[in-house]
Amino acid sequence: MSDSQLPWLQPGPTGNEFAANATARTAWYALYVTVGALLLWYRVLTPVRLNLRHRMRVESVVREAPDVVSVLIRGRRLHRLGAEAGQFFRWRFLTRGLRWNANPYSLSAPPRPDLLRITVKAVGGHSAALAGLRPGTRVWAEGPYGAMTAGRRSRGKVLLLAGGAGITPLRALFETLPGAPGDLTLLYRARTEEELALRDELEEIADARGARLLYAVNRADGRRVAVTAKMLRRILPDIARHDVYLCGPPGLAAESYAALREAGVPHRRIHHESFEF
Repeated sequence: MSDSQLPWLQPGPTGNEFAANATARTAWYALYVTVGALLLWYRVLTPVRLNLRHRMRVESVVREAPDVVSVLIRGRRLHRLGAEAGQFFRWRFLTRGLRWNANPYSLSAPPRPDLLRITVKAVGGHSAALAGLRPGTRVWAEGPYGAMTAGRRSRGKVLLLAGGAGITPLRALFETLPGAPGDLTLLYRARTEEELALRDELEEIADARGARLLYAVNRADGRRVAVTAKMLRRILPDIARHDVYLCGPPGLAAESYAALREAGVPHRRIHHESFEF
């Protein structure tokens, strides 16, 4: 076979066929218009309509732990947002230095019709600046997003495994997940006891619900306490029959996921939300 007979060397379409085909041109133009309209609706008009309706503003900022603050946000008819414990929004605070950035932060308490709360650790310029927000600052939010909700649950017993700032969505779930006494366990990993944000709230919830609350902090000499399959089996001998909600920094999340799989928890029952902000 000569080169002129090789099918993969035949000249391909040059675009002239498209330009000459009115039907194809019309279809492509319609596709561009549709995509543009969808982007305009979901990325511009819907957020504007949502925020004009709910009129959210900062009510207060509360220090929870070193470099950790909660921001309470007051608004109208917030239940119509459809948010659930475990979800997050992209938040834009209309004040100097913050208005042009929208960052994702999880709800750290069950949403109320007039109040939402986020709890944020200062790990960058945007998150650090939230400590200086003034009451009355206007807030725009886009969402809710995230599927780490009660609807993912498939077993009666649940382990909530949090690391660092990953406690925020799990604190909301700890209060709202249905369960009888003994069904819920929260394991909270932090470097020091001072870094255990929302500790008083967590202990009140545990007492009220008959849930287990366990802390894993570094030893007095600074040695790190690793999350291992052996540890998980020790605190929950029936760990393989639990659903697990996991949220924390990437390294801890990967370590914990591997330990859970080794301990016998199927992949489909590990509900994970990456937390890098």
